[in-house]
Amino acid sequence: MPYITTDKRNLYADEIQHFEAFHAAEIPAGELNYFISSLLHSVIKKQGLKYDVLNKVMGCLECVKVSLTQTVIIPYEDTKILQNGNVSAIDCEYAGKLLNEAAKNSKAYTPEQRQALEGVR
Repeated sequence: MPYITTDKRNLYADEIQHFEAFHAAEIPAGELNYFISSLLHSVIKKQGLKYDVLNKVMGCLECVKVSLTQTVIIPYEDTKILQNGNVSAIDCEYAGKLLNEAAKNSKAYTPEQRQALEGVR
């Protein structure tokens, strides 16, 4: 999880703000992949091409993926389902109710999203 102390966050703040200001709004997927890959390659070059470092890099990528999925993508998908409906009958009502029950208790949702999910039950 990326929940590091304020002091540690401040170490990266200038670089992150620079990226946001000059690149984030228009960066194509391939260039974003290149940027992230280059960051990871820098870690490998400095720490060495060995299992421990590769494991750290892969574990980090997996955790970033999981965290992004839980905190951004799932709430977004649920909001879109509420706005536009499910894709088809395959999006089972029962499964949707179970997911919505778990989601409404999630801290990743805004109060408005939780209230909207309550109406799906």
